Amino acid sequence: MNICITNDIEQECSNLISMYTDTKYIKARILQSYPELSESKQGSVPKKIKSHIDQANNFLLETDENVLTAPLTLFYAIHNYAKALFLVNYPNLSLSNAHGLDFNNDVAEKATELGEIECTITKKGAFTNLLSVTKDEVDKAAVFRLKDVFSVIPELREVYYSRYLEEPNLFLAKEVIRRNITEYEPIFQGNITDELRSRDFSLLSDNSFHLDIAGNKAYMCADANCTDKLKDNVTYFDVYGNTYFTNSIKISDKRVKLSKIASLYVSYYSFSMLVRYYPEKWTNFCQTADIAIIRKLLVNCRREMLVEVLQLLSGKKYTYATKIEKQVSGFDSSELLKELLKEARSTEKRTGKNPFLL
Repeated sequence: MNICITNDIEQECSNLISMYTDTKYIKARILQSYPELSESKQGSVPKKIKSHIDQANNFLLETDENVLTAPLTLFYAIHNYAKALFLVNYPNLSLSNAHGLDFNNDVAEKATELGEIECTITKKGAFTNLLSVTKDEVDKAAVFRLKDVFSVIPELREVYYSRYLEEPNLFLAKEVIRRNITEYEPIFQGNITDELRSRDFSLLSDNSFHLDIAGNKAYMCADANCTDKLKDNVTYFDVYGNTYFTNSIKISDKRVKLSKIASLYVSYYSFSMLVRYYPEKWTNFCQTADIAIIRKLLVNCRREMLVEVLQLLSGKKYTYATKIEKQVSGFDSSELLKELLKEARSTEKRTGKNPFLL
């Protein structure tokens, strides 16, 4: 994982993504993975990638914080980034210009809240191309419901719980090292409920992670068969490197971990369709409790979108910080015990009391 020191993550990502407007740089990047790419493709593909990155960057610059209009330009930003990502990763394949999703108008007309909105994957399009890059295992013609999509975006964790009064389909995990074994302390938003206990956690167990919930406490560990690949199948990360585990969402009768950028694409597409074809309904959504999720996605998550784009363009994972925290190394348990006993004797001399008996 690459650590990037910055106090402006969005600007840092924008700077690095802008390198992909240089056709010579793009060509060199592509040839790292595809050294046998034909001469004609070496000339045409970098130009197409540059064009899509330029368009995406310009659409992003035009995206303001007005929730009534921002979805239009923000969707076309992620739409063009998706095209560029596909060509960088598959320069010898053809690109589809369609959106890759089909909006469910019947559901939209009857919807009383934003989470009810649905859309379906189409056979060809930028979203389908994006899934080939992210390796999401989603069935063809899969149907996405926005509430489900919201539930697996790490940055929506707190606002999702406040909006729907239920735990999202992911949880923050605190890593604990005991006896050289990595364990995890799941951190939920509220008390553990019967609804949470009854959820299908099979995606975790299928990937060598075992979650135990007893009373109001939870515990998780990985078994000896766990690999980095299996961990990737059930985890998300935020820009600060925090780990979130997901119990997945159900799409077309299948438990699925949807990548963060795919979730953002579905969200922005759905928002843009509402703005264009159901402006009154969109305005109404913006005047309800849904506004918290809407603002979070349209304003705050632009940064997350750029982080995801940069990682998929470069093939590297990034985490961001303003400084590197100090770490204590070479301090074993025997030394720690000596220091504790020394401090205990000093405390007993000062107070006349044994601190271990308090």
